[in-house]
Amino acid sequence: MVVGAGLSAMALGESNSAPIGKWSERKLGDYVDQRIEQRLQEAGLTEDQLDARIDQGILAFIAKQQARQKVKPIQPDDHVFGDRTAQITLIEYSDYACPYCKRFHATAHRIVEHYQGKVNWVYRHFPLSIHNPGAEIAAAGAECAAELGGNAAFWAFSDRIFQRARPADEAVSASELVSLAAELGLARGQFKRCLDSGRTRAAVRADVAAGEQAGITGTPANFVYDNSSGATIAMVGARPYEQFTRIIDQLLARSSVGGQPMNRSKQ
Repeated sequence: MVVGAGLSAMALGESNSAPIGKWSERKLGDYVDQRIEQRLQEAGLTEDQLDARIDQGILAFIAKQQARQKVKPIQPDDHVFGDRTAQITLIEYSDYACPYCKRFHATAHRIVEHYQGKVNWVYRHFPLSIHNPGAEIAAAGAECAAELGGNAAFWAFSDRIFQRARPADEAVSASELVSLAAELGLARGQFKRCLDSGRTRAAVRADVAAGEQAGITGTPANFVYDNSSGATIAMVGARPYEQFTRIIDQLLARSSVGGQPMNRSKQ
């Protein structure tokens, strides 16, 4: 039974005044395991009953965490990985120079692959000022890749940026972006002219403006959006794969049994 430690403690009604946020991952995991075992013994719960209690806690978490931010659902001009008609959309505001975004990029790929058409992924730009101008140039380059090669080129370009080994927080250079585009089969000259013109920065800055309106201040900023009910759950940071799948599973389960839609966030 794999459960995010924070969600496990929440589902068990756990409260502790100690500075848990400063604990190591191992210490927190040991603490949760001990408390689970203690609660099982005290309450005489089976593991199935405990799982049900955890699921109830996650539903409470979903209801509590519905994003009040004005995050937009999937848009016609969004870069979408996966089936555009999927029920669940993972909306990510990201920064190509952010090491946590690099970590989450692999997690998001894994999520879409796991759900086989039920979940898609929207990538929106949010280059942080501390990483500029490099992060914004990389985002503009990704838009140039999309302009020249379409959606597939955008995602291939983004994957390559995150796959490149470089020191933490260091964005790719403009010359490296041109070489990367050529590696993907895009016309080097056309790509360089696009990048040099700066015209795609308008799309990047539009994403940033929308993100700021939604209350985003850091990256990766993720939202799990249920396209059938309008439920929007903020999942800020490079959270573990299991935390996302728990939330997504509950949203899909609610839909399959005809559960009442949650209140829609204002758009």
